[in-house]
Amino acid sequence: MALISALLIAAVSTGMVPAKAATLGLAFSGDSLHPPGARVATVVGGSPAQDAGLEPGDIITDLNGTPIGSTEDFAAAIDSVPDGEWISLSFSGASGGYRAAVLPLDESTN
Repeated sequence: MALISALLIAAVSTGMVPAKAATLGLAFSGDSLHPPGARVATVVGGSPAQDAGLEPGDIITDLNGTPIGSTEDFAAAIDSVPDGEWISLSFSGASGGYRAAVLPLDESTN
């Protein structure tokens, strides 16, 4: 887990991962066309994203009611959420079906 956390910190510092996404324990591998959304590449163990059931390969399609069609859409939507708030995500599971999760957004733990 320490190696993955270090890699996420490096990716955030280079702009490859939105900082607030790293707070959730998420990194992305790009966009998905079917369904449109942000494809999850990494979920850090013990993170809010893992606790909420997100897995690599999941595709985030909605954040707080805002449709997510790309990684850039996700970054813009999450950047508009104040630290300390909770967010709701809708996503297509890697194993099929759609799911929803509610996660805390707390950058102080990053």
